[in-house]
Amino acid sequence: MQHLKNVCTRLLKDLDVTKLSPESLKIELEPLYKLTSELSLQDLGLVKPLETEGRTIGYVPMVEEQHFTVGIFIIPPGARIPLHDHPDMCVVSRVLYGKMQVISLDWEHKNKGTGRIVGGEARVVKNRTITAPQIQVLYPNVANIHEFRASNEPGDHGVAILDIITPNYCEESERPCTYYQLNTRPSSDTDMYQKEVKSDSDICDLYEGDVVTLQPIPQPSDFSVFTHPFQPFHNVH
Repeated sequence: MQHLKNVCTRLLKDLDVTKLSPESLKIELEPLYKLTSELSLQDLGLVKPLETEGRTIGYVPMVEEQHFTVGIFIIPPGARIPLHDHPDMCVVSRVLYGKMQVISLDWEHKNKGTGRIVGGEARVVKNRTITAPQIQVLYPNVANIHEFRASNEPGDHGVAILDIITPNYCEESERPCTYYQLNTRPSSDTDMYQKEVKSDSDICDLYEGDVVTLQPIPQPSDFSVFTHPFQPFHNVH
Protein backbone atom coordinates (compact mmCIF):
# COMPACT_ATOMS: atom_id res chain seq x y z
CA MET A 1 0.00 0.00 0.00
CA GLN A 2 2.84 2.37 0.79
CA HIS A 3 4.37 1.61 -2.60
CA LEU A 4 1.10 2.54 -4.32
CA LYS A 5 0.95 5.79 -2.35
CA ASN A 6 4.56 6.59 -3.26
CA VAL A 7 3.96 5.97 -6.97
CA CYS A 8 0.78 8.09 -6.93
CA THR A 9 2.58 10.93 -5.14
CA ARG A 10 5.49 10.87 -7.58
CA LEU A 11 3.27 10.83 -10.67
CA LEU A 12 0.30 12.95 -9.60
CA LYS A 13 1.56 15.61 -7.21
CA ASP A 14 2.46 18.13 -9.93
CA LEU A 15 0.45 16.69 -12.82
CA ASP A 16 -2.05 19.00 -14.55
CA VAL A 17 -4.29 16.58 -16.41
CA THR A 18 -5.94 19.41 -18.37
CA LYS A 19 -2.68 20.35 -20.09
CA LEU A 20 -1.94 16.96 -21.64
CA SER A 21 -3.63 14.98 -24.39
CA PRO A 22 -5.04 11.53 -23.55
CA GLU A 23 -2.11 10.01 -25.42
CA SER A 24 0.42 11.97 -23.34
CA LEU A 25 -1.44 11.21 -20.12
CA LYS A 26 -1.36 7.52 -20.96
CA ILE A 27 2.42 7.69 -21.27
CA GLU A 28 2.78 9.70 -18.05
CA LEU A 29 0.60 7.30 -16.10
CA GLU A 30 1.95 4.04 -17.54
CA PRO A 31 3.76 3.11 -14.27
CA LEU A 32 0.48 3.56 -12.39
CA TYR A 33 -1.44 1.40 -14.88
CA LYS A 34 1.18 -1.33 -14.54
CA LEU A 35 1.15 -1.23 -10.75
CA THR A 36 -2.63 -1.28 -10.40
CA SER A 37 -2.95 -4.11 -12.91
CA GLU A 38 -0.76 -6.26 -10.66
CA LEU A 39 -2.53 -5.50 -7.35
CA SER A 40 -4.85 -7.96 -5.65
CA LEU A 41 -7.18 -7.65 -2.68
CA GLN A 42 -4.60 -9.54 -0.65
CA ASP A 43 -1.95 -6.95 -1.56
CA LEU A 44 -4.30 -4.31 -0.15
CA GLY A 45 -4.86 -6.31 3.04
CA LEU A 46 -8.48 -7.15 2.23
CA VAL A 47 -10.49 -10.30 1.56
CA LYS A 48 -13.29 -11.15 -0.88
CA PRO A 49 -16.14 -10.45 -0.81
CA LEU A 50 -16.23 -7.05 0.86
CA GLU A 51 -19.51 -6.60 2.72
CA THR A 52 -22.01 -3.75 2.47
CA GLU A 53 -25.67 -3.31 3.43
CA GLY A 54 -28.30 -4.26 0.85
CA ARG A 55 -27.87 -2.25 -2.34
CA THR A 56 -25.93 0.51 -0.61
CA ILE A 57 -22.58 1.27 -2.25
CA GLY A 58 -19.63 0.84 0.07
CA TYR A 59 -16.47 2.92 -0.01
CA VAL A 60 -13.15 2.13 1.70
CA PRO A 61 -10.79 5.15 1.76
CA MET A 62 -7.18 4.05 1.34
CA VAL A 63 -5.20 7.24 0.70
CA GLU A 64 -6.47 10.82 0.82
CA GLU A 65 -4.00 13.47 -0.32
CA GLN A 66 -4.37 17.03 -1.59
CA HIS A 67 -3.80 16.07 -5.22
CA PHE A 68 -5.34 12.59 -5.38
CA THR A 69 -7.39 9.98 -3.56
CA VAL A 70 -7.24 6.19 -3.60
CA GLY A 71 -10.18 4.10 -2.45
CA ILE A 72 -12.26 1.01 -3.12
CA PHE A 73 -15.91 1.13 -4.20
CA ILE A 74 -18.01 -1.92 -3.32
CA ILE A 75 -21.06 -2.38 -5.57
CA PRO A 76 -23.54 -5.11 -4.50
CA PRO A 77 -25.03 -7.40 -7.17
CA GLY A 78 -27.44 -5.47 -9.39
CA ALA A 79 -26.59 -2.08 -7.85
CA ARG A 80 -25.08 0.87 -9.68
CA ILE A 81 -23.00 4.00 -9.37
CA PRO A 82 -25.29 6.27 -11.43
CA LEU A 83 -24.28 8.38 -14.41
CA HIS A 84 -21.96 11.19 -13.29
CA ASP A 85 -19.07 13.30 -14.53
CA HIS A 86 -15.47 14.09 -13.53
CA PRO A 87 -14.78 17.69 -14.64
CA ASP A 88 -11.12 18.26 -15.55
CA MET A 89 -10.17 15.01 -13.83
CA CYS A 90 -8.53 11.68 -14.61
CA VAL A 91 -9.67 8.43 -13.00
CA VAL A 92 -8.04 5.00 -13.08
CA SER A 93 -10.47 2.24 -12.08
CA ARG A 94 -9.18 -1.31 -11.59
CA VAL A 95 -11.71 -4.12 -11.12
CA LEU A 96 -10.50 -6.20 -8.16
CA TYR A 97 -13.23 -8.83 -8.46
CA GLY A 98 -16.62 -9.24 -10.09
CA LYS A 99 -18.20 -8.18 -13.36
CA MET A 100 -19.88 -4.91 -14.28
CA GLN A 101 -21.32 -2.99 -17.19
CA VAL A 102 -19.58 0.29 -17.98
CA ILE A 103 -21.38 3.01 -19.94
CA SER A 104 -19.16 5.99 -20.85
CA LEU A 105 -20.05 9.16 -22.74
CA ASP A 106 -18.36 12.30 -24.09
CA TRP A 107 -19.94 15.68 -24.69
CA GLU A 108 -20.78 15.89 -28.37
CA HIS A 109 -19.73 19.56 -28.59
CA LYS A 110 -16.54 20.26 -26.66
CA ASN A 111 -16.48 23.53 -24.78
CA LYS A 112 -13.90 25.78 -26.47
CA GLY A 113 -14.41 28.66 -24.04
CA THR A 114 -14.23 28.90 -20.28
CA GLY A 115 -16.51 27.08 -17.91
CA ARG A 116 -17.62 23.48 -17.83
CA ILE A 117 -20.41 21.78 -19.73
CA VAL A 118 -23.41 20.76 -17.62
CA GLY A 119 -25.99 19.00 -19.74
CA GLY A 120 -26.58 18.73 -23.47
CA GLU A 121 -25.80 16.29 -26.26
CA ALA A 122 -23.42 13.45 -25.46
CA ARG A 123 -22.13 10.49 -27.47
CA VAL A 124 -21.85 6.96 -26.07
CA VAL A 125 -18.21 5.93 -26.44
CA LYS A 126 -18.35 2.70 -24.46
CA ASN A 127 -21.05 0.26 -23.39
CA ARG A 128 -19.51 -3.06 -22.48
CA THR A 129 -18.94 -5.52 -19.67
CA ILE A 130 -15.58 -5.65 -17.91
CA THR A 131 -14.23 -8.08 -15.33
CA ALA A 132 -11.23 -8.40 -13.02
CA PRO A 133 -8.43 -7.56 -13.60
CA GLN A 134 -9.42 -5.05 -16.30
CA ILE A 135 -8.73 -1.33 -15.95
CA GLN A 136 -11.06 1.49 -16.97
CA VAL A 137 -9.52 4.96 -17.48
CA LEU A 138 -11.23 8.28 -18.10
CA TYR A 139 -9.63 11.58 -19.05
CA PRO A 140 -10.80 15.22 -18.90
CA ASN A 141 -12.21 15.00 -22.44
CA VAL A 142 -12.46 11.26 -23.06
CA ALA A 143 -15.09 8.96 -21.50
CA ASN A 144 -15.50 11.56 -18.75
CA ILE A 145 -19.14 10.73 -17.94
CA HIS A 146 -19.85 7.18 -16.84
CA GLU A 147 -22.05 4.73 -14.98
CA PHE A 148 -21.11 1.38 -13.39
CA ARG A 149 -23.64 -1.44 -12.94
CA ALA A 150 -22.69 -4.64 -11.13
CA SER A 151 -23.76 -7.95 -12.62
CA ASN A 152 -26.66 -9.69 -10.89
CA GLU A 153 -26.26 -13.24 -12.11
CA PRO A 154 -26.57 -16.28 -9.78
CA GLY A 155 -23.48 -16.62 -7.62
CA ASP A 156 -22.33 -13.02 -8.12
CA HIS A 157 -20.74 -11.28 -5.11
CA GLY A 158 -20.90 -7.83 -6.63
CA VAL A 159 -17.92 -5.77 -7.70
CA ALA A 160 -14.96 -4.15 -5.96
CA ILE A 161 -13.19 -1.33 -7.81
CA LEU A 162 -9.92 0.32 -6.87
CA ASP A 163 -10.33 3.98 -7.84
CA ILE A 164 -7.48 6.49 -8.20
CA ILE A 165 -8.77 10.02 -8.81
CA THR A 166 -6.72 13.10 -9.69
CA PRO A 167 -7.31 15.90 -8.97
CA ASN A 168 -9.99 15.51 -6.31
CA TYR A 169 -13.56 16.74 -6.62
CA CYS A 170 -13.68 20.34 -5.39
CA GLU A 171 -16.64 22.74 -5.55
CA GLU A 172 -14.38 25.79 -5.08
CA SER A 173 -12.27 24.77 -8.09
CA GLU A 174 -15.33 24.12 -10.28
CA ARG A 175 -14.94 20.35 -10.00
CA PRO A 176 -18.24 19.29 -8.45
CA CYS A 177 -19.79 15.89 -9.12
CA THR A 178 -22.90 16.21 -11.30
CA TYR A 179 -25.36 13.37 -11.90
CA TYR A 180 -27.26 12.95 -15.17
CA GLN A 181 -30.21 11.18 -16.72
CA LEU A 182 -31.51 10.86 -20.25
CA ASN A 183 -33.50 14.00 -20.99
CA THR A 184 -37.20 13.29 -21.44
CA ARG A 185 -38.39 16.90 -21.24
CA PRO A 186 -39.56 19.09 -24.15
CA SER A 187 -36.71 21.10 -25.60
CA SER A 188 -38.39 24.32 -24.42
CA ASP A 189 -38.06 23.33 -20.78
CA THR A 190 -35.12 25.32 -19.45
CA ASP A 191 -35.31 24.25 -15.81
CA MET A 192 -32.86 21.35 -15.88
CA TYR A 193 -32.80 20.82 -12.13
CA GLN A 194 -36.46 19.98 -11.56
CA LYS A 195 -37.63 16.69 -10.07
CA GLU A 196 -36.10 13.57 -11.62
CA VAL A 197 -38.09 12.07 -14.49
CA LYS A 198 -38.28 8.31 -14.95
CA SER A 199 -37.42 7.42 -18.54
CA ASP A 200 -38.52 4.39 -20.56
CA SER A 201 -35.10 4.55 -22.20
CA ASP A 202 -32.52 2.82 -20.04
CA ILE A 203 -29.02 4.10 -20.57
CA CYS A 204 -27.76 0.51 -20.44
CA ASP A 205 -29.62 -0.19 -23.69
CA LEU A 206 -27.71 2.42 -25.67
CA TYR A 207 -25.24 1.49 -28.39
CA GLU A 208 -21.74 2.87 -28.81
CA GLY A 209 -22.00 5.86 -31.15
CA ASP A 210 -25.52 6.81 -30.06
CA VAL A 211 -26.06 10.52 -29.36
CA VAL A 212 -28.39 11.39 -26.49
CA THR A 213 -29.33 14.46 -24.48
CA LEU A 214 -28.32 14.44 -20.82
CA GLN A 215 -29.89 16.58 -18.16
CA PRO A 216 -28.29 17.23 -14.77
CA ILE A 217 -30.23 16.02 -11.76
CA PRO A 218 -29.74 15.94 -8.00
CA GLN A 219 -28.09 12.85 -6.56
CA PRO A 220 -30.55 10.00 -7.29
CA SER A 221 -32.61 9.02 -4.26
CA ASP A 222 -31.77 5.31 -4.73
CA PHE A 223 -28.02 5.97 -4.55
CA SER A 224 -26.15 6.23 -1.28
CA VAL A 225 -22.58 5.49 -0.20
CA PHE A 226 -21.51 4.14 3.17
CA THR A 227 -17.88 4.70 4.13
CA HIS A 228 -16.16 1.70 5.70
CA PRO A 229 -12.99 2.18 7.73
CA PHE A 230 -9.88 0.68 6.18
CA GLN A 231 -9.10 -2.36 8.33
CA PRO A 232 -6.52 -4.61 6.64
CA PHE A 233 -6.29 -8.16 7.90
CA HIS A 234 -2.49 -7.90 7.88
CA ASN A 235 0.19 -5.23 7.70
CA VAL A 236 0.26 -3.80 4.20
CA HIS A 237 3.60 -2.63 2.83
